[in-house]
Amino acid sequence: MWRSGLALFLPILLPPCLSASGSGSTSERVLSIDCVYSLRIGISLATLRRMKRSPLKRKTPLRRVSKKRKLQNDVYKEVREKFLTLNPLCQVCSSVASQVHHRRGRFGDRLNEVEFFLAVCFDCHHKIHMNPAWAYAKDYMVNR
Repeated sequence: MWRSGLALFLPILLPPCLSASGSGSTSERVLSIDCVYSLRIGISLATLRRMKRSPLKRKTPLRRVSKKRKLQNDVYKEVREKFLTLNPLCQVCSSVASQVHHRRGRFGDRLNEVEFFLAVCFDCHHKIHMNPAWAYAKDYMVNR
């Protein structure tokens, strides 16, 4: 639709690759835009096609987790299992504990600090994070 309007107002300025009739396919529309752009900046269509960037191809994919953090996570899995076997009950409501809450946070080297672990069930873990004022008052969270 826009090409027919363009042909009505600028019939002399249309390059040969633009046609005023029909809607054309997507590839024709891209070619038409390339033709207009190449005429505007004064380079040929072949040169314009060569100048387009190809997607970046990495030799090795990016790591989702660093090597150091992967080692920490491997140690954490073992420490967590040991802690939950030693503390099978939730330390908030005394039901079966399924998760470990980190009272001081878990970034950096604090991931494996057992003295700040708290065995909790899913509901209590959610309650601790949704009510931080209550959790700080009950000492379920500690300032970093």
